[in-house]
Amino acid sequence: MSGRTIAGISAVRSAARRTHGRGLAPATELVIIFPALIVLLGVIVGGSRIWFARSVVTDAAYSGARAASLERTTRTADSAARTATAQRMAMRGITCLQTSVDLDLSGFDKPIGTPASVTERIRCRVAIGEVLVPGLPGSMMITVRGSSPIDSYRER
Repeated sequence: MSGRTIAGISAVRSAARRTHGRGLAPATELVIIFPALIVLLGVIVGGSRIWFARSVVTDAAYSGARAASLERTTRTADSAARTATAQRMAMRGITCLQTSVDLDLSGFDKPIGTPASVTERIRCRVAIGEVLVPGLPGSMMITVRGSSPIDSYRER
């Protein structure tokens, strides 16, 4: 039994001698890999922040379209949609440098019994410094569309 132990130890030492000098020290490997991991983490966080901003604007478009579809006239629908959109954006913390809200309220002109919907298109220019890293220059345009059906059998 002791012969096996000695043979096992010598095999391990022999393997250690063969691999010695082939790689870098663990600290050196960490110095090389660590910056790449930080960059990868930054890309993941940045992508998720851009996705979040886009989802907030999309949610605002659908909320505005839904608020408009619940109204009975185009005048009140327009006001309700713009109010709901602004409230949703403020609630979620996204500030647009430039905003354009276009509403398609032509569904209110269709006769009762005809399927109709309200569509809202939002174009929101967001500062990159607000979405990604504070202080970064520039902006990006987020354009989304949301729609909601109008009750076909409700008086318009």
